[in-house]
Amino acid sequence: RIGEDDTALTFAIAVDFNDRLPEPELKDAVAIRQQLDSWRRNHASTAINITAGTSNEAVRLRRRINVAASTRTDVGLFGPPGSGGESILIRIHELSAPAEDLINIDGPLMDSDLLDATLMPALHQLAESKEAGVTALVRGLDEMPFEAQRRLAGLLDTFSGRLRLLASCGSQLLELNAPTDDVISESLSLDEERARGLCSQLIDVISSLTIVNRPLAQRVEDIPLIATAMLDTRHAAGEGPAERINRAALDAFVVYPWPHNYEELEHAIRHAIRTAPGN
Repeated sequence: RIGEDDTALTFAIAVDFNDRLPEPELKDAVAIRQQLDSWRRNHASTAINITAGTSNEAVRLRRRINVAASTRTDVGLFGPPGSGGESILIRIHELSAPAEDLINIDGPLMDSDLLDATLMPALHQLAESKEAGVTALVRGLDEMPFEAQRRLAGLLDTFSGRLRLLASCGSQLLELNAPTDDVISESLSLDEERARGLCSQLIDVISSLTIVNRPLAQRVEDIPLIATAMLDTRHAAGEGPAERINRAALDAFVVYPWPHNYEELEHAIRHAIRTAPGN
């Protein structure tokens, strides 16, 4: 603009600038971001990173979690090591019984006496009040000694409806309607691990609701969304400047088999964001 008032002249140059078009990589990042925002809006209550995605497995997982979170019931979750089963069970507890005490139990380390000692505060609470409710979160229920399993089943029966079981059961999907033998081993294996088992009483308990969390390698199409959600979480916590994952990294994520599943992916994202010099 030259001059002032009525005598001023304005010069304008109009042209098509190709450099204003977004780079293909940025377009991909925007598309992933839109998918992520849609997932968070539509599944706000159960939006943990493991459930992100559009695959059939992701949809089934979210539906099962929604059912488990809508009612206070016993839950058995089957999935390979590193699949984030504990975070799913904790989220179910937070949604279905947020005011209820949660007792954490390492199944493989338990015997009957140690189980009683671990649950002692909860058992006192249940005995003193008929209104009290307690949830036991057991990691590796199918690796718990059978003596301890039977003791746990007896306590669940004694405090029926008030002591709830949330259990992760490794990667063996058990036949929950099998004959009631003392030990039921695998009937459908998700990978080549050693056989595990549950006593018949606990099979009856968790048969009310079971969730299968598949290996990450079977959810390849969900990996970009899961990785971006993990990156968002780390970035929001101030762990690094990186805000997006470039195309080369996403391609590497999709090709890699992730033998240790979601935990390995999370470790990779944590390392990447801490070492990335830019966005």
